[in-house]
Formats: sequence, C-alpha cells, structure tokens
Amino acid sequence: MLCDNCAAHNSEIQLTNVKVVFMPPNTTSLIQPMDQGIIANFKRHYRSLVLRQLMGVIETTDDGGRAAEMARKLTLLDSLHMQKEAWSRVTTSTINNCYRRASFLRETSEAVIDSDTEEGDVPVLPAGVTSQEFNEYVAVDDGLQTAADVTDDELCCDQQPAAEEESDGEPSEAAGGGQPPAVTFTTALQSLFDVRSYLETGGCDNYEHFYKLTDQLYAISKQQAVQKTIKDLLCDGLAPSSVRCHHRRHDHQ
Repeated sequence: MLCDNCAAHNSEIQLTNVKVVFMPPNTTSLIQPMDQGIIANFKRHYRSLVLRQLMGVIETTDDGGRAAEMARKLTLLDSLHMQKEAWSRVTTSTINNCYRRASFLRETSEAVIDSDTEEGDVPVLPAGVTSQEFNEYVAVDDGLQTAADVTDDELCCDQQPAAEEESDGEPSEAAGGGQPPAVTFTTALQSLFDVRSYLETGGCDNYEHFYKLTDQLYAISKQQAVQKTIKDLLCDGLAPSSVRCHHRRHDHQ
C-alpha cells in the first residue's frame, strides 16, 4: 500500500499481509500515480454527472430555477451514487498510463504510453455546455486548501454559530422530517413503463440495460415478499403461548 507522507497517516501501523510504503515528502506531484491523472480523470467524470443531473432537473422545473438552488437539492446519497459511477468510468488504460508516468511500471518495447489518455477520456457533456466552460467548472476549486491543522477551539467556533441558527430558526432538513415518502413497487413499475415509452419514442435500438433494470426491480420485490412472509410466520410461530391462549378464549367468547 502506497501512502503519502502525511501527518494524518500513522507510520507505526503493523500489518500482517500488507506492506505499507510511505513516499518521500514533497514528491506527491512527481511519483504519486493518483496525481498523474487518475484523480483528475475521476473528477471530470464526476463533475459531468453532476452537470447532467442539474441540467435534467432544471429542464423539468416549470419556473426554471437557478442552478445554485438546484445544486442545494443534491443529497449526500446522490453524490455517493455519482462517485461510484464516475470511478467505474475511469478506464484501466488510464490507470496503467498514470502508473507508468510515475515510474512504477517498467517500460518495454511493446508498451505504448498514451500521455493524453486521461485527457482524451473526456466524459459526455450535457447539451449547451462547451468544453471550455466544462474545463473551467472542473478547475474552479484547484487552488482550494483541503487539509489544515485545526485546533479544537477553532472547530467548536466553526460549529457553534450553525447550531444557534438552527435552534432559532426552523429545523433543518437533516434534523427534521425532510425524508421523502417510500416508493412502492407499483410506483417503481409505473416509472419503468414511462421509461420504456420514452425510449421507444426516442428511437432506442438497445434495451439491454432496461431489461436488466426490470429484472432487478422484480428481484427486489420478490426478495421483500419472501422476507415479509418469513417475518410474519416467525411472529405467529414465536408468539407467547399465553397470548395465543388469550386469543383463542377471546374468539371462543
């Protein structure tokens, strides 16, 4: 396991089956493979997915709400899903080339290094967004400091005003009941029918992913039905004898 020379990393850790190697200080930009293009490529894919969702929400909003207001509606769960999808789009060739650039792989006559792999692996941009605008959006926080030594007093000062605002005003969505209602199988199935109609209208010629999503929906419904049946059976079978006797006497009366 290759680790940056960072104060947050414990250099005294002892592992049985893993060898931890710490890189020399101040060499991250030179020999850290993640900094040779992997992080940048992942970031481009992630930001393209964020833009895609924001543009989709804006297009379906009647009042054409501002992008800043739409961005606040992105939840942590939305971000986790987009991060997983973005990482799945980082290709093996991009990772290999970044490790070669960091001199972790030996060069051979057959090895071909594509120095622009991570740059050329450009994600699909939403309609109306140019490459220049997207590049500016990706690089908007390049100079942002992501780590610093903070004291306990500073942490408390940063959190205290936010807590006071929440107590004086209305409860926040995180603390309140801002949870959306649970989606039933019937609602999800109807949504699938709407998706299929949209694909048919748009001239889709490959329904493989749609069929897989349909199979997954029915599989989840079947699993939930089995779990509910087993739970009901166990509740009836494990009920105290006194309760069952009480019910029988009540029914007899």
